[in-house]
This record gives sequence, structure tokens and C-alpha cells, in this order.
Amino acid sequence: MTQTQHTPIPWKLSVHENIVYNDAKPDDIVICGSIRSKYDAHLIAAAPDMLAALEECLLLLEREFDEHGTENPRNYERVCLDLAQSAIKKARGEV
Repeated sequence: MTQTQHTPIPWKLSVHENIVYNDAKPDDIVICGSIRSKYDAHLIAAAPDMLAALEECLLLLEREFDEHGTENPRNYERVCLDLAQSAIKKARGEV
């Protein structure tokens, strides 16, 4: 797993749910401003947590493949592994 390069968590929503920011430091860091939809804002604010969860799921899937081999993986396992790898690469800017 690579070190994350995005702004550290926690990512929070403004009172009006149109700005995502990090308040871990004295000067708030705006992650994304002027978001038109509160649903988009919630999705953006959850992105680091979703990435961390997906990375953990990928580790578990890879461990399962290592322990039981990849000769005859169940189709859904292979699909899940491929989807997780693809999404993580996209989040890291690797595609």
C-alpha cells in the first residue's frame, strides 16, 4: 500500500454543505469549495474514508488469493479484486 498524498483527514462539511475542508490545523484547508449539490459534498467528504476502506478490502482479498491460490477463483472474487484495484488507481491518479 502506498502512502496517501491527499490532504489528511478528517474532511468535514461546512454548515451549508457546500464546502469540504480539513480543520486539523489552525488555518482550515479548503478541499473543495462552491459545491452545488449537498450530495456531491457528502460524497467528496467521504472519499478518504472510502479509499481507506477499499484499500483494506483489497488487502483482505489479496490475502485470500495468496492463501487459497488464484487458479480457480470464484468469478465474483476476481471481479471484486479488479474493481477495487481500478478504483484505487483512479483515486491515486495512476490512470
